[in-house]
Amino acid sequence: MSFGFSIGDFLVVITPANETRKAFVEAPAQFKSISDEVRSLSLVLQDVEIDISAKELSSQQQGELQELSKACHKVLADILKKIEDYTELSTTNDGKRNMAKRVWKRLKWEPSDVQELRIRISTNIALLTAFNGQIMKRGVAKLVQHQDEEAPQEVLNWLSPLNYATQQSGFLGRREEGTGQWFLDSSEFNYWTSGSKQTLFCPGIPGAGKTILASIVIDELYDRFGSGGEVAIAYLYCNFNRHDEQSAIGLLSNLLKQLAQSQPSLNSSIRKMYDEHTAKGTKPSMGEISNAIQVLSKPSGFAKVYVR
Repeated sequence: MSFGFSIGDFLVVITPANETRKAFVEAPAQFKSISDEVRSLSLVLQDVEIDISAKELSSQQQGELQELSKACHKVLADILKKIEDYTELSTTNDGKRNMAKRVWKRLKWEPSDVQELRIRISTNIALLTAFNGQIMKRGVAKLVQHQDEEAPQEVLNWLSPLNYATQQSGFLGRREEGTGQWFLDSSEFNYWTSGSKQTLFCPGIPGAGKTILASIVIDELYDRFGSGGEVAIAYLYCNFNRHDEQSAIGLLSNLLKQLAQSQPSLNSSIRKMYDEHTAKGTKPSMGEISNAIQVLSKPSGFAKVYVR
């Protein structure tokens, strides 16, 4: 907690709780019930202190905790005052000196005012327990959310560990201003982007600039259609020096990974494929990958898919 009510403020309540517990030492049987409840309150306060120390509380939660702390502090102060009413100073001699200590008066019943204090303690214990449960539930919800966010990435990395985005950034960074604009303005390119089920074939000799031009095209597609949503963009960069990573099934798996990444949530068919194969320790076949790509490429998945 960085503002408002702090852990330090809350710790102020734990001290009188411990003092009150000590004050009930050697109390007569009539006070055993309230002594036990003060002990329970002290333990709950310590639990809350431990649990909130690693959490960020909202302003509303800080306000609630502050009110609970005030109520606990008040009832503990009233109990300490009541202990003074039911104890008295007594002088003893240990053989060397006279010592004054507070001893309990002998009672045969539990006073009615103590019963009222017990009710207040029980109420505060219940409220603190409910508050702590709310905080812990919020923490668990965050953990589950974090796990839910990490789980899809684990599945995607299982499909393919390769990430071509780094290469895309590197190639695009080598582009000179205005390079490739002629291609983006060409009728062939615009026909390809506006049509459906079109193939744009761009052959060229080694060193002609095909890779840089491809990075320009990918960047243009992202500018026009954005990332995610109704349009999916997937691309590959092949490198002779990494041919061992570029099997047909490996390349298709990466395309599937990129299509899956473009959707707001992990497609159920991808999750099912992952669960089935990880359970058996196997990998999907070429046919399974191809079918999954077709499923994600349907109009129900994306309005349009561009593959480079």
